[in-house]
Amino acid sequence: MALGQLAVTALLAVLFGFWKDAVDAFSALVGGGIGIAGGLAMVALMFREPAQGLSAQDAAQRVVRNAYKGEAAKLGLTVVLFVLVLNFLELSALPLFVTYIATLLVHWVALVKT
Repeated sequence: MALGQLAVTALLAVLFGFWKDAVDAFSALVGGGIGIAGGLAMVALMFREPAQGLSAQDAAQRVVRNAYKGEAAKLGLTVVLFVLVLNFLELSALPLFVTYIATLLVHWVALVKT
């Protein structure tokens, strides 16, 4: 999933770079990076505690609890990164948000296919 997001980010950065300029290409890289970072944070928290050796009910509860923790981390990290980026970097909004949304679409397509 992260490799697909990375590929889409790189492709959009190149396209925005050819279409406009280096600022748009960099903006696309930042937007994609935010999407990838959020996804990696989610995965890291979801799978940090294995459910092996637990009863079926306890294992299911742990999986759900870790999924909620992962989603919360993804959302929190995404918000923090957008706040930092929008306050401290001079970027173009269109490539930033288009590439971020593209990484989310790659994430959802990968989930649907599995």
